Formats: sequence, structure tokens, C-alpha cells
Amino acid sequence: MQTKMRSIPLNSNPIVSESVYEYVCSKLSFPLTIDQWRVIDVAMGAYWNNRVIGAIICSEDNARYIYKHCMKQKVIISFERVLEITDLIWEYLENKGRLTDF
Repeated sequence: MQTKMRSIPLNSNPIVSESVYEYVCSKLSFPLTIDQWRVIDVAMGAYWNNRVIGAIICSEDNARYIYKHCMKQKVIISFERVLEITDLIWEYLENKGRLTDF
């Protein structure tokens, strides 16, 4: 899988977690429980909110951050699945104008 790098543009539209979850689940080839999603969503929010507008971010770095959070919360999920979920979250955010090409 290719490393994706994007930047965070100025955008005041809120990110609706439930919509992201529905999008991600519709594209996954494996089940993702709501409990797993909540842990992933918290980690994604922490990662996202610790970056400034215009920051350059990397999907693999984001996935590692989420994976470490999952392990701390004792959520058993492989890094490969977290990376796939992260890529789908990024795809959703890009479609909504929340990520731009670097």
C-alpha cells in the first residue's frame, strides 16, 4: 500500500463520526463493531486535533497512532486493518474537502 500524504485545509464544516463510520463499514471486507469504531474515532480525533491547518500528514503515521491507541485500550485489531480503516477515513475526508493533495 502506498503512503498517502495530504495537508489539512481551512474548513469549518464539522466531521460527523456516524457518517464516517457508515462510509468506512460500507467499503470494508471485514466487520467493524461500533465499540471498535468508538476507540478508533477517539484516536482519530486526537490525531486530527493535534495538527494545525496546513499541516502535512501521512496515512501510515495516522494509522500507527490509532493502532497504538487501540492496543492501550485493549482493542484487538491488526495494524493492516487499522491502516485500511485509516485510508477509508482519509478517502471520506478528502471527498468532503477536509484533506487536500500536498
